[in-house]
Amino acid sequence: MKNTICLLFLICLLGCNNDKEQTPEQVETQFHKDHPELYPSKQIQIFMDSTTKYSYPMLMINKDVDNNSGQATCFFLRKNNRIFLVGSYHAFTGQNTAEKGKITNIKFDSLEIMTGQQEPIEKYYIDVRKIVKESKPCYFYEQPDIYVYEVTGKLPPGFTVYSIDKFIDPKFKASPPLDIFSIGYGQSGDGMIAKINFSLSRMPYDTSVFEYGFAGNQVKMTNSYCLMNQSIGGMSGSPVFFKYETNDKDSLVFGGVISTHIGNTNMTVIVKPSEVMKKIDKLLLHSK
Repeated sequence: MKNTICLLFLICLLGCNNDKEQTPEQVETQFHKDHPELYPSKQIQIFMDSTTKYSYPMLMINKDVDNNSGQATCFFLRKNNRIFLVGSYHAFTGQNTAEKGKITNIKFDSLEIMTGQQEPIEKYYIDVRKIVKESKPCYFYEQPDIYVYEVTGKLPPGFTVYSIDKFIDPKFKASPPLDIFSIGYGQSGDGMIAKINFSLSRMPYDTSVFEYGFAGNQVKMTNSYCLMNQSIGGMSGSPVFFKYETNDKDSLVFGGVISTHIGNTNMTVIVKPSEVMKKIDKLLLHSK
């Protein structure tokens, strides 16, 4: 009798467990299984991890009051033995580049560049009061949402510069990549790394997409293009990488800079690599 009762209790218990709601971890695991296209493979994760060091978190601060007004990402690029820091125009100036006519209330006087996950973390400051004061409205579909700053002074001891110059390839758009991803810093203020593997499933494999760009509101862009998957706050200014396979070897190519996402769409605006190089070449030319 006791054995029968115990058996019935065990059957009921197992039945109850099957009826229980799934835990958040179980739900997430199932979602991963149902939507594998949204999650990077282990192979692309390796490439992502290899490029982490090229992204630097950038805080928009008021040094006098020790106040953080926002966070973005930036990266370095060397050319002709000179160092350039590249980020988004709206992060350097506080201008609203996403919505025409909308005024931003962000106030800051300096940018704090950190060495990310490099230990020990070093900091480099840029006084942007003049840049902010002289800045003008710039909308991503009219002008590229990037700012190039030449580093002329000495960087703090221990501040290591990892330049993306080895990934520059003007022929990158000649064929569709196997993967597109970006590494940046999410808007948490605690240096948390963020990774985006852009979806290729709905992106036309036409080189004109890279040449002319497109947007959800039908605004035609010549300086940028769009990718599927929405970026998150703090990713503005992050370098984008294209992964190719040539001669049975994988290679990475610089694919542009994250600008913004378009309204309520799942689209992220990427400034073309050529726009970055134009600004750098202009600075090199004017300083001769």
